[in-house]
Formats: sequence, C-alpha cells, structure tokens
Amino acid sequence: MPKIQHGASPLLDPAYQLRISVFGKLSIAYRTQVLKQIGRKAQALLGYLVLSDVQEATRERLVGLLWSESAEQLARGSLRHALHEVQLALRAVDCSYLKADKLAVSLEHQRLQVDLWDVLELARSGKVHPILLERARITDTILAELDGVDTSFGTWLRDVRQFYHARLVTSLEQALPDENAPLTNEPTECVARALTLLDPGHEKATRHLIRSRWAAGDIGTALGIYTALWQHLEKEFDAEPSPETQGLVARFRIEQPQTVAPPSTLRGWEEPSFSDQIGSDPRPSIAVLPFQTLGPVKEH
Repeated sequence: MPKIQHGASPLLDPAYQLRISVFGKLSIAYRTQVLKQIGRKAQALLGYLVLSDVQEATRERLVGLLWSESAEQLARGSLRHALHEVQLALRAVDCSYLKADKLAVSLEHQRLQVDLWDVLELARSGKVHPILLERARITDTILAELDGVDTSFGTWLRDVRQFYHARLVTSLEQALPDENAPLTNEPTECVARALTLLDPGHEKATRHLIRSRWAAGDIGTALGIYTALWQHLEKEFDAEPSPETQGLVARFRIEQPQTVAPPSTLRGWEEPSFSDQIGSDPRPSIAVLPFQTLGPVKEH
C-alpha cells in the first residue's frame, strides 16, 4: 500500500516543485509551464511513480503493471517508448526529476507538490481542503481517466483509491467531537460535511450536521440531510439509519419549534453543489410530520 507522503521539501523553492494534480485528469506543471499532453500509458507510468510507496520502480515491475498481457519483449519496448515520452515532456519545461537506467525508474518525491498530499496533510490536522467539498467520493476520481489502461494497473489503482479514502475518513473522524459536546461549530460542521461527501452513509457525521442545522433553525436542510442518509442506506444496503440516528430526529421532531430562525450564515451552505448532494431545498422551512414516522421526509 502507498505510504502517506508529506509533500515537497520545505527547503526547495516552490517555483521549482513539480506540481501534480491526481484528482480527475492527471495535470502536471513546472514553474510557469504546463506539461504537454502525453499518452495514457505514459500518464499511468507517471501516476504510479507519484502514488507508489517507493520512489524507484524496477522496469520489471512497470512492465507487469502496464503491459501485463503483452509478450515481454514487446512490453519492454513499449515501456521504453512511454519513458521517452515522459522524459521529452519534462525536458520541454527544463525539468530533470525523472531518472531511468537499465534496471529502474525513479521520480524525486521531495521535489513534488501533489494535491492529494496537501489534502491528506490538512486532514491529519483536522482541517478540510476545499477539494473534499467539490463532489461526493472524490477519491474515486484519482487518476480517473486511466481506468482500463491495463488490468493489473486497474487493480493497483482501485487499491490506491480505497487506501487514500480510508486514510482521509480516519483522519477526519478524529476531528469530530463527542456527540454530547456543545453545539457543532463551523469548522466541525465543515469536517462533517466532508465526511458525508466521502461516505454518504457516515452516520456520526450526518448526526453532527443534523444537530448543527437544527440548532441554526435550518430545519429544511436538517431533514433533507436525514432523508439523503435514509435513501442512501436503503438503496446501497437495503438498511435503515441506526436507532441512534432515528432517535435524534424523533426528538427534534417532537421539539420542533413553531417558528424558524433566519437562515444560517455559515459559509458554504448556500453552495448549489451541497444542496444537490443532500437533495433538499436549502431555504429554511418547517416539516410537519407524524411523530411516529421515523423514515425519510416525503415531499408533497
């Protein structure tokens, strides 16, 4: 499994870091220039060197990863071609961080700035990188355009996505306070939002969001979050929210106020992307429901 990287060396001038984005389409820039487009095999080669747990990979390993179904002689020739393609692209921007000899290929990790590493670094300190709020299951987009390059590479890529997803969830979970603590504040709410986007079935994070939105008088969003959780669990696992989550919403319904406070001023809640994720109208509203009904909120 990949190791958690710590990013480029702080002693290296940021202008001379090779900046790499692995979310979605692989993007590489050096100084003021963006590397020209390279083929999918060359991208996969570079992506592996960036996200692998070692800075150096043997040619044998690369051949088995990217040309697993080709004859050895043909595969080694294809590797030479892909390496030449990457080296030409790097030389065009005067970057020499990729090294290759007859046995192995290496990339200087200490000279890299990778967006995934930045996201992980913030998560370890209990903070949320904006990338995590862009869409659900963002880790599924790691090297997204390279699915299908090779069956062996596909297996490796699936494991890498799962690994980083688990590390992000674990790090952010540690930033969630005890549920008996005082009302959720903005930073904690942001962490909970990121967790529910990474894992729509994360009930503890969902309860934090429900409590926070309800306390702010944003009843419509609170119930919409609950509805989205119920629908996700029902669709993916044929299950219902836990008794703890259902009990929380039941208590809130019983205590439902007759009036609703003004909309929350917490930054980000007006963003359409999050409203789309939870599937509810972000404007404050009162949902009049039978107290015995613990299922998702129905629209009338």
